[in-house]
Amino acid sequence: MDSDARFGPIALAVGPLHSGCTLRPMSPADEPFVLALFQADRAPQFTGVPEPMRTTLLDHQFRAQQIGYRQAFPDAAHLILDLDGRAAGRIIVAVGREGDRLFLHLVDIVIAEHARGQGLGTDVLTALIRAEQTRGLTQVRLSVLLTNNGARRLYERLGFLVAGDDGARLAMVRPLP
Repeated sequence: MDSDARFGPIALAVGPLHSGCTLRPMSPADEPFVLALFQADRAPQFTGVPEPMRTTLLDHQFRAQQIGYRQAFPDAAHLILDLDGRAAGRIIVAVGREGDRLFLHLVDIVIAEHARGQGLGTDVLTALIRAEQTRGLTQVRLSVLLTNNGARRLYERLGFLVAGDDGARLAMVRPLP
């Protein structure tokens, strides 16, 4: 199923957020923004790596990540967060099934540096959770790096519980009433 057909209505159902942010399906024109977002988010892990090599390395990692996401979550929605007409982040979500129960898998969320600290993450996740409850989903699942303390605090504040730990990442779950 085409992700825009499935998730376009979710982006519309979420509507404008308290922060003034909106969600829309990602288009090919957003690819440079998403690449730059990835590079800005990951570059600090490669301090000391010479610039041309770091850019090439990050580009390869980005391409590998995109291929991996599309293989693991072929029906995922790739959404862009818009804040005042400017791309402010990306979120990837997919619906999963376990028996007869449906759940939302938060595959990835990254907020651009210029938009951090404004409550966008809280706002978009709260709105998505609210929208998914109306579709009969039973929970939201995600994984987060053990070292990503800011994201872990956000998820815990939103009611996510630790469901597992593989030594590098925590699996977290938020039941939906």
